[in-house]
Amino acid sequence: MDEAFDPYRKWLGIPPDEQPPNHYRLLGLAPFESDPEVIANAADARMAHLKTFQTGRYAALSQKVLNHLATAKVCLLRAENKEAYDRQLRAELEARQPPAASATRPPPAPPPTPPEVEPPPASFAAIPQVRSRRKPSVAAYLRRRRKQSRLAVLALVLLVGIIAGALAFVLTRPEEPPPGPPPEPQPGAVRTTEAI
Repeated sequence: MDEAFDPYRKWLGIPPDEQPPNHYRLLGLAPFESDPEVIANAADARMAHLKTFQTGRYAALSQKVLNHLATAKVCLLRAENKEAYDRQLRAELEARQPPAASATRPPPAPPPTPPEVEPPPASFAAIPQVRSRRKPSVAAYLRRRRKQSRLAVLALVLLVGIIAGALAFVLTRPEEPPPGPPPEPQPGAVRTTEAI
């Protein structure tokens, strides 16, 4: 295997001076991103990209980086793990900054105030706000799939029953005489008359 190959650089665009990457950098997120949906979507996108390398020359490296991504995703999506990780990361980032540089610099100027924005027209107020939904858990997904498969089996059984009933009806139906005039009596046959 090529020892000089760097999967973090080649596949995820993380330069060597930022390695090993923190979880946010690994997922391509802003530091301390708090929206679980953004975190999950970023992790899923990165994992889908890395899965394209699973059967290639660097399959083992691909699996290693996929495991690293999965660890980062799980850590950032569990609130208690994320809080602890964020505290640790803040401490590491503060330790990297030189303490003297912050004491000699003047405090940064406050950000400029944004210009006044007029409120949206009343027609926008009638649009319902869409709430973001968290990704359903694996258990909820499996329950939904099980329910869907039960319904599919029930529909299939019902369809087979209808087809079998129709076939039974057609095959057991007495044969009707062909339409048209009644057949001519044969000579020597006894003719019966029906009472009207």
